Amino acid sequence: MRGITYSWKQTVAYLFSGASLKRDPFWNFTKTVIEASESVGLQVLAVTTDMGPANTGLWNHVGIQSTCSILTSAVVHPCAADRSLYFIADPPHLLKNLWNCVLTHGVTLGSPIVSKYNLPSDIVKGFVFVSQLIDAQNCRDLRVAYKLKSCHVTPSQYEKMKVSYAAQFFSRSTAAAIQTCVNLAILPVEALTTAWFLNFVNDWFDAMNARHKESAQFQCQVTASTRAMTEMLHVIKKSGF
Repeated sequence: MRGITYSWKQTVAYLFSGASLKRDPFWNFTKTVIEASESVGLQVLAVTTDMGPANTGLWNHVGIQSTCSILTSAVVHPCAADRSLYFIADPPHLLKNLWNCVLTHGVTLGSPIVSKYNLPSDIVKGFVFVSQLIDAQNCRDLRVAYKLKSCHVTPSQYEKMKVSYAAQFFSRSTAAAIQTCVNLAILPVEALTTAWFLNFVNDWFDAMNARHKESAQFQCQVTASTRAMTEMLHVIKKSGF
């Protein structure tokens, strides 16, 4: 259990599981924890998980969907029919998944996104251009992106689990370094699309991973953070991930 507006957390239950976990018992166990927590005065608003197969299986079991055309983020609360129980993916795990996706497959942006941001191409080539950036600065005395190493583009199985590497990959400094290399004719103009995407994901992650009450988002307020989250939904729906 974790507080939303207070820095409070407490382990309330644990479950031994093997390589696979059946959905129905998992959901019954989760409901038992929620019901017991509510019975002592806690108000459970959401379930947050990583995107492992057992957890995504639970999402599918209760009816949570997230596709380009369908978004179902909540179910009827087990303790009250007039309330909703939301399911939220852990932002650091989402960032790592996106990092691996960009390195392995790349991203094709939809034509509305390309036009809106006046991008030179529709392909995000994170592996190609960040690798070229690392190679270009390795033979120079001054490094425009000094944190970048080969592990950011060819991570080992262990390194793929490090959120810090994913955050350094999707950062303003990496995007600025690519833009600088384009201006110096070290990288082609097409790399600006990748720089834009790295910057874009950085802003989204900052909004999603805010840790202070002052950074909280409200439906009635439009801020840079709410715009970043809304625009991410738009980009996902109009692009190929």
